[in-house]
Amino acid sequence: MAIYERSTALPHSAERAFAWHERPGALDRLLPPQERVETLERTGTIRDGDRVTLRVRVGPFSARWTLQHEGYRPGEAFEDRQLEGPGRSWHHRHLFRSTGASSCELTDRAALGGRDGWNASFGSATSGCAATWTAT
Repeated sequence: MAIYERSTALPHSAERAFAWHERPGALDRLLPPQERVETLERTGTIRDGDRVTLRVRVGPFSARWTLQHEGYRPGEAFEDRQLEGPGRSWHHRHLFRSTGASSCELTDRAALGGRDGWNASFGSATSGCAATWTAT
C-alpha cells in the first residue's frame, strides 16, 4: 500500500476553503490538464453517499474510477473511497484545520492499494502535484 500525505497552508478560513470544495466542479478545477482525468458522471457534491466516476489515463492505458464520498463534517472533513477502479483500494481524506480567523491548513491523506504496478504508475502520474508516496 502507498500513502500520500500533504498539508497546505491556505489564506482562507477552514469554512471558506471547505465551501469551495463543496461547489460543483471543484475536482475539475483542481486537476491540472497533464493529469489526463475526465469526469464521466457525478451525483451530488461531497456529502455522504455522493459519487463521481472518472476516466483516468496513465500512459497508453485508461481505467474507469468510481469514488463515493463519506465522512462529511461541514467545515472540517470529507473522504472519498473507491468503489470501482484501477487499484485494489483508494481512501482519501481531506482535513481542514483552522489556524486563524482567515487561515487554515488543508491536509490530504490518500491510501492506495495497488494492482500490477499501478502504485508506481499512479505515483509517477501525480508527481506534478508534488505528491510524495511511501510504502507501508
